[in-house]
Amino acid sequence: MLNSNNEKLKTLSEQYAKYYTQKNISGISELLNDNIALFDPEFKWIKGKEKVIDLLQKKIFNKHKKVSFEIIKNYQEKSTSISE
Repeated sequence: MLNSNNEKLKTLSEQYAKYYTQKNISGISELLNDNIALFDPEFKWIKGKEKVIDLLQKKIFNKHKKVSFEIIKNYQEKSTSISE
């Protein structure tokens, strides 16, 4: 059974995936902490909210007509969430 912190992270991950697919940059921005560290297979580690938002907007959303993020499995531990 997931504890409340893990449930919160799972919910945030699911909301991120939804906003990502919608290209909703303001929704994503509201979800992120200033100290976020995001791993992207193409761009590797991106650290900091402003850098993550900038990358999403300029390198992904503006370059692709349609984007999709479907979570197959989600893992949470402490303050870390990993989605595949």
